[in-house]
Amino acid sequence: MYVALIVMFIITALAVQMGHTYTKYADGKAKKADLTEKRDRLLKEQEELIRYEQYTKTDDYIEITAEEKLGMVKGNWIIFKEKR
Repeated sequence: MYVALIVMFIITALAVQMGHTYTKYADGKAKKADLTEKRDRLLKEQEELIRYEQYTKTDDYIEITAEEKLGMVKGNWIIFKEKR
């Protein structure tokens, strides 16, 4: 009788421990999926930033920026301004 109670206690303790272990495993798996998704997003963002950096080094970008932000124009351009 005592042996049966001890065996039942051990089985119950093992079942509870397995439940906790499975919960931790499921949480870890979900966290891994989230981190993988975040890593993929960051890698795509990094690629976009690298492309943008390369674009900012081109003559087209420099020309557009000079025209839009600084109001500079090329020597042979004619500027028309609207009267308000």
